[in-house]
Amino acid sequence: MKKIILILLLAILIGTTLYIWNDDIEPAITYFPIDDTISFEQASIQLSSDSMTTEPEITWDSFSETTEPLYLRQDLSLLYKDGYFKGILNKWKENERTIKLHQTFPIHDDGYLQAISFHFGEIHRQDEIKSIHTMSYNDLSIDKPTKNKHKSQVNDSVQKKWSALLSYFDIDDTSYHIVPLVDLHMFNDKTIPLLNRDETDKVIGQLWEGLYKNYAIPILQQKNESVRHVMPLILFDKHAQHLLVLFELQGEKIQLVQKY
Repeated sequence: MKKIILILLLAILIGTTLYIWNDDIEPAITYFPIDDTISFEQASIQLSSDSMTTEPEITWDSFSETTEPLYLRQDLSLLYKDGYFKGILNKWKENERTIKLHQTFPIHDDGYLQAISFHFGEIHRQDEIKSIHTMSYNDLSIDKPTKNKHKSQVNDSVQKKWSALLSYFDIDDTSYHIVPLVDLHMFNDKTIPLLNRDETDKVIGQLWEGLYKNYAIPILQQKNESVRHVMPLILFDKHAQHLLVLFELQGEKIQLVQKY
């Protein structure tokens, strides 16, 4: 009986492992005015599973390439399962065009995986510093015959966590356009309400600067000790004056404020 309990506990531990990998936490992602002369030739995420095995292995790849080598390249990728944090990948290079992020891990139950990457480049020309950035997204549904909960129940759990954050900070959600973190990629092609393209690029660049400093770095520093937490929520003020970032990390409820 003790052996069975030990096996079950081990399975639970493996199933909830956080996948974290980075070359180095530094340097920080820092927004500078956008350089219109350089762009990303490629930027993508791929999530795939090996369905030939009893317990599927997930492959998580993120790739980006710029039109020329840049002073600094840095990519950050975040993975969520059923709306909860699953893993983080981070890598930076100097004087390079490409960044590849790669991780594989087993998954022991059904669920919905979502990944978003922020691809960043910093350009130095004489006394001028500029930057470029873009985002990529992908998702993957894992359906197993032994699934033990329905997607609607998972969604209810996430919604309750988000509602608790809104209530804790006494926020009137009708005053904001609310966007889950993984949906930020939509602003590659569309603008934030009431803002133009240049303004949107600036706000998104500064948003990821704040996310890296206040959300990603604490996770990377904690490594596998990070407690399971719900995906951050981004609230864009309907008057286009500011945004809020709400999340819970290590049991602490956190609100970030970014003025436009």
